[in-house]
Amino acid sequence: MDGYNRERDFLWMEMASRKLKDAGDDGKKWSLQNNRLPIYSPRNSVVSRDRVLNAIGHLETTRRGKALSDSDTGKKLVEEEDLRLFLEAYDYVTGDSLCVLPSERPDFIGWRSNGDPVGIEITAIVQDPANVYRKTIIPDEKHMEPSNVLNSSWAAIKEKDQKRAKVDWKHPDHTILVLRLNEARLRDIKWVFDPSLKYEYASFGFEEIWLADFCDFEAYGDIELFGLYPSRWWGYHERFEPGRKPFG
Repeated sequence: MDGYNRERDFLWMEMASRKLKDAGDDGKKWSLQNNRLPIYSPRNSVVSRDRVLNAIGHLETTRRGKALSDSDTGKKLVEEEDLRLFLEAYDYVTGDSLCVLPSERPDFIGWRSNGDPVGIEITAIVQDPANVYRKTIIPDEKHMEPSNVLNSSWAAIKEKDQKRAKVDWKHPDHTILVLRLNEARLRDIKWVFDPSLKYEYASFGFEEIWLADFCDFEAYGDIELFGLYPSRWWGYHERFEPGRKPFG
């Protein structure tokens, strides 16, 4: 199975290289920087992370005509790590391995295993400023209230959907929105997302919407997902992998 996955990654990267030859200036810049393009996938064993990061820096520099600032570089590194964890979890839940590269609007663009285009936008669901004081009292508690998660998620989806409708958004009808949770565990708050609400999310223009639980990443080295849209992926997808246990 591992050998098959490596071969599949290689074939996807070759496909991406061919597609990017016709992708305009950005695609040409990637091709000039590397003979093999830096493509992210959950089982990518062909391209090293260092080479990916070097190419990202090159693309951002040539696109904007200046070097990345420290804050830009830090933000990009966080997005890449979030992406890696999401791709692995997405593959676990759906069985579909996405193959993507960095972009701006949305954060990443690429292809599904069947060759269909896809975009991925990752945004954080953050604690209500009015409740930040509680975090200073109990810093290790995943304390974001379930109702706050529900309301903040809806607001974030609406905001991103407005941006998705802009003319410079790539693959607007094929974008996956990932809502990053770091202050509330899905297994504790899943009840607040009542199944009667699942068709409400169809009013937005995203191809898929996911909640991603990063709370226990440091303990387990992975994340869990809750599907909001489409309805076939609705619900909390707990991980039951053999040998999954906290580090240490």
